[in-house]
Amino acid sequence: MKYLKITAPLILLLLIFGCKKDDGGGGEIIIDSAILGCNDPEALNYDADATFDDGSCEYPSVACSECDFIIPSDQYAIDNNNLKLPPGSVICLGAGTRKALFAENFNGTADNPFIFTNCDGLANVTSTTTAGMRFYNSTHFKITGTGDAGNYYGIAITAKDFAIVVEKRSSDFEIDHIEVLSAGNTGITARTDPTCDGSTNRSNFTQFNTIIHNNKITNTSNEGLYIGGSHWNSGTTPANCGTKQFEPELHGVRIYNNILENIGKDGIQVGSAIQDCQIFGNSVFNYGTRNDKSHQAGIMINPGTTGMVYNNMVEQGSGRGAFLQGFDLSFFNNIIYNCGSDGIVTTDRAPQAGTGFYIYNNTLVNLGDNGLKMISGETRGNIMYNNVVVNFPGKLMLINTNNVEIDVQNNFETQNIDEVGFKNIGIKDFSLVESSPLIDMGLDVSDRNLNWDFYFEERPKDDYDIGAHEF
Repeated sequence: MKYLKITAPLILLLLIFGCKKDDGGGGEIIIDSAILGCNDPEALNYDADATFDDGSCEYPSVACSECDFIIPSDQYAIDNNNLKLPPGSVICLGAGTRKALFAENFNGTADNPFIFTNCDGLANVTSTTTAGMRFYNSTHFKITGTGDAGNYYGIAITAKDFAIVVEKRSSDFEIDHIEVLSAGNTGITARTDPTCDGSTNRSNFTQFNTIIHNNKITNTSNEGLYIGGSHWNSGTTPANCGTKQFEPELHGVRIYNNILENIGKDGIQVGSAIQDCQIFGNSVFNYGTRNDKSHQAGIMINPGTTGMVYNNMVEQGSGRGAFLQGFDLSFFNNIIYNCGSDGIVTTDRAPQAGTGFYIYNNTLVNLGDNGLKMISGETRGNIMYNNVVVNFPGKLMLINTNNVEIDVQNNFETQNIDEVGFKNIGIKDFSLVESSPLIDMGLDVSDRNLNWDFYFEERPKDDYDIGAHEF
């Protein structure tokens, strides 16, 4: 078996940037390369054995001469009903600065999606009035900044409004290797709102295969990522329409390896993702800068969302580390550090019968209030296992409503960070030293199929450890 040799403080950067080196400091660890690697079949260094993408994929540069269509830098709107480009066409943004882009009616196929990419170098999209890039009525397409091997993010966006918007019956799309330098609204928004005629409501439209990865989003006025609707349980009444409509569901969501920094409201917000949703390997730093009490979580899971949230780093925010409003939701191997309110909050929004929140093996350090606040009297089978909560003025778990059902076992709480045995909190290395009281003190959670830790190391080695890291 082959292995990659790296240093602990660099693991999160490895997951995002693919930095592979051993430069000392922080403790050396070994990662099974069959777990981490380049898992994109279109990359030059594709590894068929890799389960998780470590951000190391390498792509050939795209020359503008290879493109099927180059969008003029001063052209705003393109409509494939007029262009009539076939599925699989490569549509390019040339190097240099260009104005905003509005694209509609690009409907590829699963085998031949439309590719929107940069060519001949870095493409800078600058918009002073509207969204940087907007896609309507399009399916099976990819927006990727991998067109220049010299730039990890080959498309950069500065926008007065949203940076990227994907909406109005758009489905089956992928967004990767984009850098949002600033946005006067949200970084990336991907959702279709219901309309008065019902054509885009839940019974008539589903957003499939929403894949957003390896992007860097900074300096947004509102959310970093706003994926899916926020009113799955209650519905919404569109403007000039007296009839309540229900937002479409999302089936198949993957949000991973994104960096989000200096975010005005919630860092990552996902709603209505009722089936097959995974959010992992993301870094959220300095969120909730507007200090809006209703929109200041590092990770916000909106109603209707199920699935798994794991191996994320949430750091330095004005509000909660994670606000969970879905159901049948697993939250594990996450680090929440220096947040201004509760580490994790759960609340009811029409959960499905018999489902709950499964919170285990997280590391929560320096909180503004409680470790976990439960406002969930309707969910069932809730668990809180193997979490370490350090330096917080509230309670390990605060029950803030009636009829809460939760099983709480093998958690470790302390106000003295020196008791925990973290390796080096000064460089945010929360792995464990050999004398840590967290080692082998966790509950057996093999029934939850937890077989890796925050570094994607094998777990357990002996018995389960407490927290996001396995010694």
